[in-house]
Amino acid sequence: MTISNLRVNETNLQRLKKTPPKTVTSIKDGHVGGLEPRVTPKGTISWSLRYRVNGAGQIGKRGRSKAGPQKRLKIGRYPAIGISEARAIARNHLLEAERGNDPAILLQIRDHENQPSAYLVGDLIEQFFEQYANANLRESTRYRAKSQVYAHVASRWGNIPVSEITK
Repeated sequence: MTISNLRVNETNLQRLKKTPPKTVTSIKDGHVGGLEPRVTPKGTISWSLRYRVNGAGQIGKRGRSKAGPQKRLKIGRYPAIGISEARAIARNHLLEAERGNDPAILLQIRDHENQPSAYLVGDLIEQFFEQYANANLRESTRYRAKSQVYAHVASRWGNIPVSEITK
């Protein structure tokens, strides 16, 4: 359920935390489009962002790429992340989506880079086919691309960490 007539402010969030709704409820933020605090029946409040990646959709009748499907990204829990901080984070994610970059994937890459074990080239190839090619390429094109990439790239570079590739 979505509430659109309730303002997102400290008073209303504290009120919802004390007397939570019977179902999971989202409140649309009037300052940042797509930002929603979600309140569970147990009183947990989490920030989420609904967005579309620019250019990730199919090609329209006039030859322009459309925005992709709507996605939801979890930002964090309230009160650990306050209203102003959630809005700033959401604005940054929306800016990336407008540029054609999926914020969820950028966060995965950033988190993975901070881990000691880096991505292998083979991992990125698999991720490419799972997240992009399966959704945007026809089956015959996807099959041909997959066979070429695995024959010429993954066979030689698949087990090499991306961080070791310099040129």
